[in-house]
Amino acid sequence: MSEPAFDFRVRSAAEFIGRFGNEGDVWTATLYGSREEWLAGRKGHLGASAAYMVLDTELRKRLFDEMTGRRAHEDLSGNELVQRGVAAEPLVRALIAVENPDWEFYDGGNLLFVSKRKPFASATLDCIAVHRETGELCDIELKEAPWSNKWKGEYAPDGYFAQVMHQSFVTGINHCVIHPRIYLRRDDGFTTSFERSYEYWMDDEAIAPQVTDLMEREEKFMDEVRNGRYRPVLSLPSVF
Repeated sequence: MSEPAFDFRVRSAAEFIGRFGNEGDVWTATLYGSREEWLAGRKGHLGASAAYMVLDTELRKRLFDEMTGRRAHEDLSGNELVQRGVAAEPLVRALIAVENPDWEFYDGGNLLFVSKRKPFASATLDCIAVHRETGELCDIELKEAPWSNKWKGEYAPDGYFAQVMHQSFVTGINHCVIHPRIYLRRDDGFTTSFERSYEYWMDDEAIAPQVTDLMEREEKFMDEVRNGRYRPVLSLPSVF
């Protein structure tokens, strides 16, 4: 039996570590054996999903209370949207691999990256793509979301953009794609869905200063967490 002409397989986080090791120029990485170990490992770090909370006046205070133990972390495991995302993510990742044979794809799994430059910052990526010829890396952030007007614009919603800016800083990956699967429930009970892709290069002259600004805001916030003293922020502009 001949070998297949194309390799559409999505590789594991362990295979990523096997290829790139546990340390890069700007990051260290730990692969945990379970989600419970991963949750324990990321404790005390500011993850990418919390990046936008630092930029939002009300969410910032909630995040501070959670990270200082004044408030319990919100458990979203029973949320329908979260459960849909968990179920759909491997399917979407596999389909992207089929549609882009020039790239190899890795499942981020329980792989936790931690920044060398700002050790409080961590990130776990949904999907890491590596170009077969050039070796270029691309961070693909997968989303499952109901249809709303926020998907009509040219750019992804601010919260998602802040997330990939944070991930880019932690990992040093310049090329980032936000890939939402957007669904709409019809009156007949069926669901219609479609996918979009928002592509960014973080060294773009319009984006790079925003990455720097975000990380400075995160560092100030984490100083407040370490000191246990919250400083209210009256207003913060949109990242766009």
